[in-house]
Amino acid sequence: MKKSILLFAFVFLLLVALSGAFIHFSNEKEVALVDEIDYPPLRVALISDIDRCKTRRFSTAENLNRFVDFANTQSVDFAVSLGDNVAHRLEDCTLSAQDDLAFVMNAFSRIARPVHYVLGDHDLSEDPDSYALWLEKTDRPKTYYTFTHHDVRIIILDTVAGGVSMLSCKDDPVCKKKMMEVEQVRSLITATPTLPKKERLAHEAHLITLAHDITWHNKKAKYIRDDLVRDHGLVDYEQLLWLSRTLQSSDQEKVLILSDHPLFALTTVKKSYEINNLAEIDVILQDAVADGKSIVSVAGEVHHWKKEEIGGVTYYTVDQFRAEEGSWAYAQWDDQFTLGKVRGDVIDKTF
Repeated sequence: MKKSILLFAFVFLLLVALSGAFIHFSNEKEVALVDEIDYPPLRVALISDIDRCKTRRFSTAENLNRFVDFANTQSVDFAVSLGDNVAHRLEDCTLSAQDDLAFVMNAFSRIARPVHYVLGDHDLSEDPDSYALWLEKTDRPKTYYTFTHHDVRIIILDTVAGGVSMLSCKDDPVCKKKMMEVEQVRSLITATPTLPKKERLAHEAHLITLAHDITWHNKKAKYIRDDLVRDHGLVDYEQLLWLSRTLQSSDQEKVLILSDHPLFALTTVKKSYEINNLAEIDVILQDAVADGKSIVSVAGEVHHWKKEEIGGVTYYTVDQFRAEEGSWAYAQWDDQFTLGKVRGDVIDKTF
């Protein structure tokens, strides 16, 4: 009897071990298959500084359609406008900016694949309504976000408002919830005079935190309404933290960062560009490179073609739309990232 029990136990343990080995082998095979997926190259059409306004002769439907036709002919995965879609603060273009933004987006609605809009400094005026309009038209809760396409992580940064809301707290959906919470906590304290002291103190401390957040929100909203602040460029600390966490948690080795202002210091014949918090951004990107990320940053704003390799990060800037009677860029990322200058509706040079 004992021999039968021992034999049964031996056979059972053997079967368990074999099944475990098979599952381990199956999992390894599944992981290997995932790792071996051969994704097609990423293809992106990028345009910058359209500055649409009726008084600016180049931003016509005919010229915008040239970009649309190019994007569709190249069968891009998505298209990107790198900021300054309209022309706030240029000539009298603020008066028509709302219609001009609709004009650009209507033209780009013919692109067969998604279109992503980066916030540019001329996309906003000092009026918070221009910020609210931007969120409405782009159908985004924030001015920065991330998504993936195959094996590439794409990050859209806001280097203009820095990720800060221009809306007063009472008009901002997130901050407005804090104002409502203040009223709820106050009502709770008032309606419950018998609250234990420890619990009452906790509620009062929470009220102080909420009041600080609301005050700080309104101060930052007022600060970011300054045209010179947005023109210089910044990335607020909340967005910096988000960028760091996004890079740390990303499973994709390839990272494409898109912004209005360049993420490196640059001086052209007309102007110098160096946004606030640039040192902090550099630390975040260098940490990601050290973790094995391959990072490419593409920006607009500077009206100039440029490529820089700094600390393992490749930086590009794209010339303005009206340059040379029509300029934009075409990027591909297979084993290597390439960015081509499109002029005369053809790719005539690759960096």
